Amino acid sequence: MLLRTRAGTGSNGVTSIAAGPVKLTGALDLPIGARGVVLVSIDVCGSAEPWSTVWMQELRGRELAVLCFGFLTPCERPGHEQSGYLGFDIPFLRKRWLAATRWALAQSPLQRLPLGYLASGAVAAAALSSAARAPAVRAVVCADGRLEFAGPDLEVVRAPTLLILSRNDHAAAANHERALARLGKSTSRLAVANDVASEGMSLARSAARLAAVWFERHLGSSPESI
Repeated sequence: MLLRTRAGTGSNGVTSIAAGPVKLTGALDLPIGARGVVLVSIDVCGSAEPWSTVWMQELRGRELAVLCFGFLTPCERPGHEQSGYLGFDIPFLRKRWLAATRWALAQSPLQRLPLGYLASGAVAAAALSSAARAPAVRAVVCADGRLEFAGPDLEVVRAPTLLILSRNDHAAAANHERALARLGKSTSRLAVANDVASEGMSLARSAARLAAVWFERHLGSSPESI
């Protein structure tokens, strides 16, 4: 499915993303005068709605288009929800990331915009693995996640990458430091999100602002083809 918008207007709504023989569901927010587009996936099922809303608000405030999508079809979800078997299937998740990337680059309102990845949790490692294979990706942000599952692809990532973790997540800090040391881009950074409130939304807002500033800084020129 191709997205069509009138010249000079923004667009948003649910869209269908071709991923080989299946279709993934995505939600596109395209503000007028968008300066870049960020592909966002918070979890495998794309079900982290409160977090997704916060990410989209912060990114839109920086004049960035946002494509949120889930990795699974309705037929695939029940099996994953029962066993979680797809959560760390990096080759499978990578194919879905790259399919969403190709879809975005094929849409006339998006194809000239610099492109970034924003991922959290189980899909973050797959985002890095995909970025290693997609020269169109100009910036990456990963919030939490087992980044070491990206394996040797970490050394191949060339897009500036921001790794975000919770201030109180001491167990993840060492893993993030090791991942940062392996990333191939010298401009990659590790940032700590403020989570002083007891509820997760404070952490979501802090992390989203860090991500928005990163993308505003690095999404600045025309993407290459994937």
